[in-house]
This record gives sequence, structure tokens and C-alpha cells, in this order.
Amino acid sequence: TKPMDEFVCRQALFPDPIQSLHYHDAFELGYCYSGTGLFLIDGEIVPFREGAAVMIYRGQLHKAQSTSREWSEWVFLSADLPLMLSDIDPGRLGGLLEPPDGFSPSDCLLTQQKDPVLPSLIRTIIDELDRKEEGYRSSVCGLLWAALSRHHRLMRRHCTGTTGDPEPLLEIGPAISYLSSHFTEDVRIPALAELCHLSEATLRRRFRERLGLSPQDYLHRLRIHDAAMRLMASSCSVSEAAYEAGYNTLSCFSRQFRQLYGTSPTVWREENREAATSNAGGKTL
Repeated sequence: TKPMDEFVCRQALFPDPIQSLHYHDAFELGYCYSGTGLFLIDGEIVPFREGAAVMIYRGQLHKAQSTSREWSEWVFLSADLPLMLSDIDPGRLGGLLEPPDGFSPSDCLLTQQKDPVLPSLIRTIIDELDRKEEGYRSSVCGLLWAALSRHHRLMRRHCTGTTGDPEPLLEIGPAISYLSSHFTEDVRIPALAELCHLSEATLRRRFRERLGLSPQDYLHRLRIHDAAMRLMASSCSVSEAAYEAGYNTLSCFSRQFRQLYGTSPTVWREENREAATSNAGGKTL
């Protein structure tokens, strides 16, 4: 069997996306040691920063990128769950190999606010694999079982009661991937539809069906989340953050920011920098 320590992969995420929207045939864990950026998970946009963790299940479409001018250091663990947890009864393990029906993909990106234990569990798994001290294999298996069980509890708590059809997401995957790489540019809907080999009307319908947003609203969400991470992680001005996220006017940026976050960019930065400072000792979200 594959040595357990070979499952760990260290990776620095560059400001520009390093890969297209993709999925794995294995389960993936990750922990962010530094930096800020955005994760796309099954089409949902989830901002991250230092102290965040991620649990990605087999077949989930995802990608990540750092905030401009800054690298984000992640450590990822690609795990063959049936192999790593072969000592656990298959009947008990089977229910944890896939996320529950109706779960929220945003719950795959973990912070201390969402769950005070899971990010620490994932970091400890990676630390155990790095150190390889006596008994580390048993420790990793126990921690992984605990993380899976706790994560499923979190996801079930936020289930919507409906199961998303993966087919519309696969159809619009090229558009999602393109938007995540070019959201600072002037993006045209006809070009997105052509990428997906769909009509404009079908493209808009698929976005609504799978994401609950129009392509234009999804573009705004990418821009606003990216600008928010800039405001939190750097000393740039609000106008600089707006411009670098793709907005030509501060009024449009402020309006979109307030719609998403419920407050102005200036107030949001002050509140979130205070929260980050109060958590600085533990380096958590």
C-alpha cells in the first residue's frame, strides 16, 4: 500500500489561478498557513484566510486562488478513505464517504466561527504526517475519522433538504472557471455561452438552477469577495481595492459591496480587522 506520509502535498497558491475548475477521485484535506484568497467549491465562492481548512469530497468541482500580490501557503492531503480507514467497519464508514444530500458546499471551507475544532483537527493530521512519530498512523486514522464525523454533523445542520443536480454545474463549469480567472476584466455573456456551447438563455437558466444567481451577479460576487480579502489583508485604499477587483466606479463597487456584506467597505474592514487582531494569537479566522 502507499506510504501514509506520501499523501501530503505542500502548495503555494499564486495570485493568478493555478489550475482550472477540477475534481479528484480521492478525498482532499487542506490547511491554510498564510495568505488570503478565494475557494470555488461546486460553484460557490468562499473567501479564505490564514487558519482556514478545507474538506473536499470525491467528485466536487473546485479551485482556489490567492489575493493579488500575495501567495497563500496551503498544505493538502489527498486521501483514499477506504484504504486509510480500512480498520473501520465498511457500513459505518460508507455514510461518511460522500457529503449528505442538500448540503451547502460553503461548509467545505472551514473556519473557527463555523466549527472551533475542525481546522485544528486537520492541522494536527498534517502535523502528524510531517513528524511521523511513533504511533502516528493510528493517530492520523483516529483524527481523520473524528474530522469526517464532525464535518458530516456540521453539513447536516445546514442541509437545505434538496439535492443539487450536478449536471447543470458541469455544463457551466467552463464559464465558472473563466470567470474566476478573468473577473477583473470586461466579461461578456455571449463569450461565456460560447465557452459552454450553450445559448445565452440556457447559460442564464443553468446559472440560476445551480447557483441561484445570474452570470453577472456571480461575477459581482467574485469581485466583491476578492476586494474584501484585499481590504482585510493589506493597507490599500477602498478605491484601490475596487479598481483591482474590476470596478471602474467607486459608487458601483460600494453598492455591490453593501448588497453582499450589508455594510460599507470601510466599516467592514474596520470590523473584520478587529476580529482578526483579536484572533491573532491563535492565527485563526
